[in-house]
Amino acid sequence: MYSKDVNRNSAYKEAFPLYHKWGAAGVKIDFMDRDDQDMVNWYQDIIKCAADNKLLVDFHGAYKPDGIIRTYPNMITREGVLGNEYYKFSDKMNPEHNVKLAFTRMLGGPMDYTPGGFLNVTREQFKQQTPTLVWNTRACELAKFVIYESPLTVVCDHPQNILNQPGADARFFPMALPPNKIQQHKASWNMLFTSPESACMVSNVFKQCGSPFSSAKASKPSG
Repeated sequence: MYSKDVNRNSAYKEAFPLYHKWGAAGVKIDFMDRDDQDMVNWYQDIIKCAADNKLLVDFHGAYKPDGIIRTYPNMITREGVLGNEYYKFSDKMNPEHNVKLAFTRMLGGPMDYTPGGFLNVTREQFKQQTPTLVWNTRACELAKFVIYESPLTVVCDHPQNILNQPGADARFFPMALPPNKIQQHKASWNMLFTSPESACMVSNVFKQCGSPFSSAKASKPSG
């Protein structure tokens, strides 16, 4: 369940028991966009109340990770990253940034990056518009689902831009899986390692859950 309304004072105290009664698995809360002490305390209150009501928490519009996931593992992921949505309104997004995230931001814990942009263009073709263009290759967008760590991964693009397009049938891509097969998209892994290449140039990740391995590689443009 996604909510921006619960981010209003103490509305969560009434909302969370109701969500639990409805059978919701968790909440994704957005538009906090601050990290002052009052907001930090509010995060902790939210996580504690969610745990009491057996709800998972995904903080979007969040500040950088602070380690609280070790105390309250029901907080499964948070944004705190320059993710795909910034292609809408920023010129800071580029392939090199995407590669470095695996070696920088992801060290702080799971990140709600929202990968999966399928309107892929070159640097020369890129412009800020709606629907959002992504300066990245289709292959690299798909690789993010393996490279970036997040127990909950939300696809950023509209279904009409993805379905029946090349790459939409990748076995690890959530939208490629029918409802009864969604468990094939692994959220956690019992082994992860990278190849010894430059963090500025290449992110090469291998993950294992059970017997099969998944691997993905993202790189910045050459030249």
